[in-house]
Amino acid sequence: MAARPQLAVATSFAFGSVSDAPQTPRGRQLDHCGFVKWCHSASLFAKLPFFAGIGGAEVVVLTDAISAAREECAAADARYMLYEAALKREVAAWAPERRRTKRMPDSDFSTRALLKWQLVGLLDYSYVFYTDIDTDLFFDTAGAPPPRGSRHWGILERAWTTRFDAFKAGGDELIASQDAHSPINTGVMLLKPSASTYELGRQALRSGRFNLRRGWNFTGPPQRVLPLHSLQAPFGCVGSPLFRGRTLTCAEWAQDELNHTVMVRENEWDFVGGDADQGLFTYIYLVVLRGRSFRLTWKLDSRLQCCGEYQLRHFWGRSKPWVAGATGPHFCAKYFDFVDHASFAHPPTKCLAAVRRSRESPETLPAKSNGRPRSRSVSAATRQPCKFSANARVL
Repeated sequence: MAARPQLAVATSFAFGSVSDAPQTPRGRQLDHCGFVKWCHSASLFAKLPFFAGIGGAEVVVLTDAISAAREECAAADARYMLYEAALKREVAAWAPERRRTKRMPDSDFSTRALLKWQLVGLLDYSYVFYTDIDTDLFFDTAGAPPPRGSRHWGILERAWTTRFDAFKAGGDELIASQDAHSPINTGVMLLKPSASTYELGRQALRSGRFNLRRGWNFTGPPQRVLPLHSLQAPFGCVGSPLFRGRTLTCAEWAQDELNHTVMVRENEWDFVGGDADQGLFTYIYLVVLRGRSFRLTWKLDSRLQCCGEYQLRHFWGRSKPWVAGATGPHFCAKYFDFVDHASFAHPPTKCLAAVRRSRESPETLPAKSNGRPRSRSVSAATRQPCKFSANARVL
């Protein structure tokens, strides 16, 4: 039997609720059609030649409905794994205890996001590269690797050879970016699974202890319990960078970044995901483990691909390429151009049919000289670059 690849290229996709009540599969609706794109891109990403030294990479989908996930994903080389029954029970039991944050009151969405904690327990793998389905794994919306020999290929190669080798050899268990609310945005993460860390998170869930002031397990206000003065230098940061008009050490930069999050600035756990996945990851890696195995990613600049760094586009919030409003009144058809490629083979599904209808809906243009109206398949607005919420770095 062949050894399993050491790297999991993973996502989490729950079709229903964490409860056992029958649910309408959310993955069949247009607002979740990013799953098709993610599977296509992840399959190509896992085939990159950089992972040969670790036995390759494998696409992993954590889900509550394997048959439905396989139908929509249609990645023959993917591994579909059910959420662990024990973790699912613990998350379901946690749900009634949640103190809904004012900034994200959708309890079902937030509770399902807690199932991401299973990533920490994927002990079949040495490394897990996790991205939400609303993340573009490559440099733009093409969903495919850049041409070999191009500048972008060189950036990708350096990230997943030199930088990845440094992560493998070091003691870090988690590399992630902060966002405006949380020290850890769980939409893009590079981590090393750990049985002991996984158990710490499950213990926190089983405790059922949380409030918006003192947080998980009533640990205390963020400014008192976070190791703000002993953070490790961000991954990839060297020297004394100029940041917000000041020259800081790399560790000072990390502290300054966290100080600007809602969690630290307002000194409470009432932030997006504070009582869910982002709060749990922050509690375990920064409070319980004191940040010893966690590093922020080094954001050199807010511009995509500044200074030759590998960055991903993360369409968090409501800015999704598959919903109206992403680039004006239309959804962003460019994000789904890959469905026209000869290499794309996918059985017809409800989700894919909806994408095709949205892309092919004719639009009337000014009449030709013969007086007959002309049409085109996709409006100019949908061919504009898709608007994205943030850049994310892992290496």
